[in-house]
Amino acid sequence: MTSTDHGTSQLSDSSRLGGVANGHPSQAVWWLIGISLAIIAFCLLTKVDTTAGSRVFAQQPTSAGSHGVFAFSGQLAKDAYGLFMVDVDAGTIWCYRYDANKNILKFVAARDWRYDRYLKDFSTEPTTDFIRQQLEQQRAAEMQSNTR
Repeated sequence: MTSTDHGTSQLSDSSRLGGVANGHPSQAVWWLIGISLAIIAFCLLTKVDTTAGSRVFAQQPTSAGSHGVFAFSGQLAKDAYGLFMVDVDAGTIWCYRYDANKNILKFVAARDWRYDRYLKDFSTEPTTDFIRQQLEQQRAAEMQSNTR
């Protein structure tokens, strides 16, 4: 077998196996790609689940009437971070500070917040009365401009 005969037999073997002959993919490859893409698109559009437990949630989706304990992380100071915990049912909030030097959580504060919503004004700026006055002035100005 000459070197030219050997090269020709390689091309025919690759084309018989559905590979690339002369730099062109066979028609079977294009059909396989098209069918695969159609199946993927169908699954994405219909959101097909094969089992009931196929979706994993770290926490179940909540509704407007949430219950239980929730945890949030946040910054307490320039170089201090904390873990805030809220117990919706008990109406309490508490916080831990992470001490990176000792690799521990330190308890910072806790309180019952159920009655906080009944306070009219407590250490806030601007005060509630100031906001009310500003809104009344804005509404009066809008009424005057609408009557013209």
